[in-house]
Amino acid sequence: MAPIDFEALQAAIQEDLDALPDLEDGGVPVPQEEAAPQPTPEVDGMGTRSIRILTAPAGEVSHFTEIMEVPKAVTTPKAAASSPAGGEEPAPASRLHCSDDNKLGELAPLEDTFCPILPVSKYCYKFIGKKHSETVAEKFFNGGKFWQRTWDLYYVWPTEGCSSQKPLILVSERQVQEFLDEINASFPNIEVKIEDYQREEGLVINFPDHPRCRPRYLGRSTSRDQYDTMAADAPLVTFKPAGEGDVSPPEERTLEAFKQMIEDAIELNKTKKKAEKARKKEARVVQQQNWGRQLKRTQRYLGLRPQRNEAGTGDKPVPPATAQIPAINTAEVAPYSFESSVVFICVDVESYERDHSLITEVGISTLDTLDLVDLPPGKDGENWMSKIRARHFRIKEHAHLNNTEFINGCANRFEFGQSEFIDLAEAPAVVATCFRAPFSGTGAYRADDPSPLLAAVHNPQPAPQPEKRNIILLGHDTNTDVRYLQALGYNPLNLSTLVETLDTVVLHRVYKRDAQPASLARILYEFDITGWHLHNAGNDAYYTMQAMIGIAVRDAANRGNPEVEKARSEAEEEKLQAATNEAIQKVRDDAEGWSSAEEGEDGGAPIAPDNSMPAPVSHGYKPSRANAGRGGPHACGNGYSRGGAMSQEGLQRHDSSFDLPVRAKPKPRVRSRDPGPLTAKGSSYEEDW
Repeated sequence: MAPIDFEALQAAIQEDLDALPDLEDGGVPVPQEEAAPQPTPEVDGMGTRSIRILTAPAGEVSHFTEIMEVPKAVTTPKAAASSPAGGEEPAPASRLHCSDDNKLGELAPLEDTFCPILPVSKYCYKFIGKKHSETVAEKFFNGGKFWQRTWDLYYVWPTEGCSSQKPLILVSERQVQEFLDEINASFPNIEVKIEDYQREEGLVINFPDHPRCRPRYLGRSTSRDQYDTMAADAPLVTFKPAGEGDVSPPEERTLEAFKQMIEDAIELNKTKKKAEKARKKEARVVQQQNWGRQLKRTQRYLGLRPQRNEAGTGDKPVPPATAQIPAINTAEVAPYSFESSVVFICVDVESYERDHSLITEVGISTLDTLDLVDLPPGKDGENWMSKIRARHFRIKEHAHLNNTEFINGCANRFEFGQSEFIDLAEAPAVVATCFRAPFSGTGAYRADDPSPLLAAVHNPQPAPQPEKRNIILLGHDTNTDVRYLQALGYNPLNLSTLVETLDTVVLHRVYKRDAQPASLARILYEFDITGWHLHNAGNDAYYTMQAMIGIAVRDAANRGNPEVEKARSEAEEEKLQAATNEAIQKVRDDAEGWSSAEEGEDGGAPIAPDNSMPAPVSHGYKPSRANAGRGGPHACGNGYSRGGAMSQEGLQRHDSSFDLPVRAKPKPRVRSRDPGPLTAKGSSYEEDW
């Protein structure tokens, strides 16, 4: 028997061994370009790409073999770390930057929303006021800190006709919110959050439910170099993973909505034109005026401001529409009628910081204006605050979850009564009892009677129906707490007696003429209210009601006060001077580097180019620069196109070289617009706000 030639045997099977995937990090094989025959790509209805290769083995009839397109992958951090210093030797086989559950090209989950990463990388300058932007930037953005975080990247291609034909690179809103939570944990006096107007401008996108319009997974990035390489080599619009079925093209209206989403995201990263700035300014003025009206209506509900059609009584006539409304005397009862005889109901909801779907607490406070009719408000409304009634519910199933990382949870420190433990299933019914008489009063719900809706079973005699009352829903960032209640199974917006919703964030902005939203702790500090154990839902609901009363009463008591108006003017001048000084210093800093160079030097020795950047790799075929734009669009077989004609010679691999703790709890999809300050010169506070 002839001896076995092991070297020949190894050479024979080496090709098969090289084709096996590396299961350790999800790598896929990279085809050898020099051994590949000239392919002819075919694209089916919605992007399934295959390549038919004409082969003709010796002695056999030529035939077609159909294979799936196999993308190259970007080198993983692990592989990059193991490469020799200086980059002289070739790197190991390319691997995907992928997490445990995601692979290249997989569609993103339907429930996820996304943020374009480039505007997020400039968040501190685009969306945080100048007062804090530099401080936040130094800790979280400057020096590449933003890109050195771990980001799971997604990509989506624009449709034909969009202003850009590059893939839009995205990260999930969940990861962005975690990033903002870390900023809030480091700077509790700022309270950074995704505002309503930011969503409107395209910072958060909820893509349509269609594979053409859904983002696909690109990989995991931990540096700017990795991001640039992966963004440059995003798979084509036609690429999809093996096993993904064909679907029909999206409807025309779906495509139009998708196109508008992409355009908004692209525009968000551009410099705004003058016309756009003028439009934003006009919208900002309108928004601020609407906010001012919200404070005025709040004072009408509390008898602190008259309706224009109100007749007035005795020595308290209603002033004409053109006259300044006089300041109130807080030692006397409210001078005007309590419009609509409302009940204020304030809600605060806490959730688990690592999973916002797990609601842990619900706090509800009420203030019945019938209790205030014959009671003077007192300084900053302190007498009225004594009429607030509060409840605190804890969800039994989630009682073990305590927030410690981003905020200091204190679910067991309710300061205004006894906490009540309820089952998750009965939470909607229990919350509902607080929105009808006696509201949060005694008898609405008792901890020893967890089934208030079953009371009728034990008491067959029908109880008299209480009179329905008009309700004002209050909160500190009310929209977010409403969404939590809706997720819990109770929607207060469906109440037929609901008059409107009010927000102490807005009320305080109007009172202070401040573009930046204030935390609840900051407002309490300003009104000399000691806020014990914030982030307990029951305490926060009570304190928010106190904040509303304090803002409304103090503003009404200061109407026409020349000292207050002088202080506001001085504060405005200080802001203008600070902005001027900052601009001057920036110009000087920019000029310093140019003027400090010595004129007598000759430039010194040449600096060798940096060869440490990884070589770009490609996922699939792309048209070369030489062929882009020639001969019209390249048909993709599904009604979408990108780039120019793809000739045979163009099929090539693409290479291109306060001291109190603040309210900073994580909240989903925060929607509260921050439009900036309104210049009040030449117009009165009464009309502009």
